[in-house]
Amino acid sequence: MAADLSRISIILVEPIYEGNVGAIARILNNFCFSDLRIVGSIPKKNDFYLAMHSKEILENAKLFDTLEDALVDLDRVIAFSRRKGKHKPVDLSPMQMASYVHDLPQFKIGLVFGRETYGLTNDEADLCPLRCHFSANPAFPSINLAQAVALACYEIRSLPQRVDEDMGRKMTDAV
Repeated sequence: MAADLSRISIILVEPIYEGNVGAIARILNNFCFSDLRIVGSIPKKNDFYLAMHSKEILENAKLFDTLEDALVDLDRVIAFSRRKGKHKPVDLSPMQMASYVHDLPQFKIGLVFGRETYGLTNDEADLCPLRCHFSANPAFPSINLAQAVALACYEIRSLPQRVDEDMGRKMTDAV
C-alpha cells in the first residue's frame, strides 16, 4: 500500500531564485507530494516552465508571513541544513528521516528548507525540533535548494521500495 504523502508539507523559507520554486513544484509532482508552503512570497519572475505539468502545485502553494505560521498545524517538523556542530546537532541522516516519516503515518510532517543564500536563522532552526543533514563534499557542502528537496522527497518516496527489495534479497539468500 502506498504511503499518504499529502500529509507531508514541503516548506521553503523566503526562496529568492525563481527557477528553484518552479523546479521544486515539478519535483513534488514527480514524487507524489502536493503541499508546498512558502514563507515570504513566490519570487516575482517565476520560471513556470520549470514546473512542467506541475502548475497546479504552484497555484495551490500556501503563502505565510513567518515560519512559525507555516508550522502551526503540523505534528512534527524536520529542518534541513548544511551546517552541523555543537549548536546545530544533526538528528537524522536522510535515510533515517525517511524511516521516521514512514513510522508516523498518522502525523502531519513538515520538511523545512532555508534560504538559498544563508539557510535558516538560529531562531527559525529552533522552531524545528529535528534536523537532517545531507553528507556532501566538505569543501563544498551547500546543495542547491531544488536538489535538496529532490533528495528528501526521493528518500521518502523510495523507502518502501528499498525495504521490499532488501526483504527480497534476504528471502533469496535464505533459500
